[in-house]
Amino acid sequence: SGLVAEDQLWMVPEQQRPFTVLAQLMVPFSRIARAEPHEALAPVLARATPSTSYITVWRDGRLVGVVTREALQRRLQTIPAA
Repeated sequence: SGLVAEDQLWMVPEQQRPFTVLAQLMVPFSRIARAEPHEALAPVLARATPSTSYITVWRDGRLVGVVTREALQRRLQTIPAA
């Protein structure tokens, strides 16, 4: 029902970890941009919001991947200008 980033896990103070459940850290999928594996990048980026750092990739209603904002930025920097 949502996504928890590794950095969110490490930000929980050690003394709070036994009492913290993942649902408290989770970003619901409804707040994360969704894409299909063969979808063009432009419309996917148009759905992305600055508040989320991920784009989830779905096939037939199943989560098949997660792309980070950093990975997108690195990839876009390596594409030569037309």
